[in-house]
Amino acid sequence: MFIRLSLVISALLLLGSIALAAPKPSTPKECPVTELSLDVIEAAIEKAASCEQSMDIFQACAYGASGDVALAQAYSRRLMRTGGAKQHK
Repeated sequence: MFIRLSLVISALLLLGSIALAAPKPSTPKECPVTELSLDVIEAAIEKAASCEQSMDIFQACAYGASGDVALAQAYSRRLMRTGGAKQHK
């Protein structure tokens, strides 16, 4: 009986330590654009200082819907304008 109880406790401790070591979901980034209009967000993506910053804005301001296609096109235009598409292949 004692052996079974110690095995159960050991298994629970093992599962608990695995759960604590599991990766945590990252906190969502807040959209840096104050006016949440699609046109304003597109402009911010295109005017960003770097391609990485453009992607950060895109990810933070994405709607998770079909409106994101326009944001992705703005990011694509940003890459084409700066030659970043060659760097990202």
